Amino acid sequence: MGLIHDFYRRDAKKWSMTFTDKDDNPINITNSTVTFTMKVNPDDDDSLAVIQKNATLTDPTNGVARFELTGGVGGDTDVTPREYYYDIIIFDPSNQPTTVDNSKLQ
Repeated sequence: MGLIHDFYRRDAKKWSMTFTDKDDNPINITNSTVTFTMKVNPDDDDSLAVIQKNATLTDPTNGVARFELTGGVGGDTDVTPREYYYDIIIFDPSNQPTTVDNSKLQ
């Protein structure tokens, strides 16, 4: 099971994540891009994503990023109710991706 829970159509959703290494030490994400992508099929190209948002790096030296999805009609979460797949990827300063979470949302 992934880290994202309680996802409801048209509800605004905000969450922070702290990225750590295997020893639970914060990962410095300064100058990185952290992206949430939600798709119908996990194998779809990212250009087919129903939601793709970059996080705000709120405390990058301590690995903290915050995601904010808008709600309401026409908002980020105004999607057709169904099963979706998501991933969260950190792109380091040289644009190398590391997937830190992926799962299914219903």
